[in-house]
Amino acid sequence: MRTAILTISTSVARGASTDESGPLLAALAEEAGGEVVAMEVIPDDYELIEDRLHHYVEDECAIVLTTGGTGFTPTLVTSCDATVAQTIDVPATARYATPVFMAE
Repeated sequence: MRTAILTISTSVARGASTDESGPLLAALAEEAGGEVVAMEVIPDDYELIEDRLHHYVEDECAIVLTTGGTGFTPTLVTSCDATVAQTIDVPATARYATPVFMAE
């Protein structure tokens, strides 16, 4: 399944910290049989999040995994990504999954 990984973090986008969760999600998606076709880091920006989610749906990604919320800042909008996802018209074959936190 075509899979996109979208890391939403202002600090990672500006290079102040490293994206560790995006590559981890990509590895887990590939382990599960997914084909990771995109990995992207964007800042906390509601319109940009909405734009990128629409882009991946239009690009026929069956799964879009989001990660972020690495710290509390005045621009934090990561919790909005699930709200945005609910407003996107997707084909019946597309699926949205909320992040699942796994512990060993």
